[in-house]
Amino acid sequence: MRPSMAGVFNAMAGRACCETFSCARPSRALTIFSCGTLVLTVTKKQAQIAMLKTMGLADWKIILVFVWQGLQNGLLGVFWGALAGMGLAWLLPDAIAALEALFAVQVLNDDIYFVSRIPSTLRWQDVTLVCSVALSMSLLATLYPAWRATRIEPARALHGSH
Repeated sequence: MRPSMAGVFNAMAGRACCETFSCARPSRALTIFSCGTLVLTVTKKQAQIAMLKTMGLADWKIILVFVWQGLQNGLLGVFWGALAGMGLAWLLPDAIAALEALFAVQVLNDDIYFVSRIPSTLRWQDVTLVCSVALSMSLLATLYPAWRATRIEPARALHGSH
């Protein structure tokens, strides 16, 4: 690779790295995954939801069931995501240094960039903010599937379940 292209490649890699670890993308992915999972659950469990409705279960209790399931999924995702993110933030400078030594490449060249290493600090305020936003989005993602579950008509759902 030509020397001028190496700088461009390193700049693009650095930008992609920064964008990948921003909190917006994982939070959006969490929301889409959580909402999609719960919509599939509603579709799959239509007959069971219809039976509960015919036995007199109130709509707000059906919503509560789906919000509870979404909260459990969200807490699990936030826990593992925070653990992985904190581990990555803590290990990233050492991992990049090891890769640079292994492949004899400098990711951030001193001649091109103001920094010679990837700065990574773990700030608890950021961890708290990202976890809060992710959990909030997870709870918001439960509202549409829960609403859909309350719209199930028991006669139609039970008739089509045979």
